[in-house]
Amino acid sequence: MKKQIVVLGVLVGLFSGCATITNNPSQKVALTTSNGQSVVAEVNGKKVNIPAEVKISRSKGAVVRVLAEDNPGYETTQFVITG
Repeated sequence: MKKQIVVLGVLVGLFSGCATITNNPSQKVALTTSNGQSVVAEVNGKKVNIPAEVKISRSKGAVVRVLAEDNPGYETTQFVITG
């Protein structure tokens, strides 16, 4: 259940906000959890405390992993943001 809450919160953060036309090679993306709790995640191998705003390459995308060993009570979860 917690896995789905974290994934849903992150997806909501990714797809909310207004659209802007830009030519920047990276984009800031807000990552949050739907339950308001903090979790430790790896974004492209770098540890980040979520909620957070991270820069993601527009061409390469990112891999976001929530690891069970860093977050007691959570299952390891991974999702890919495509470029």
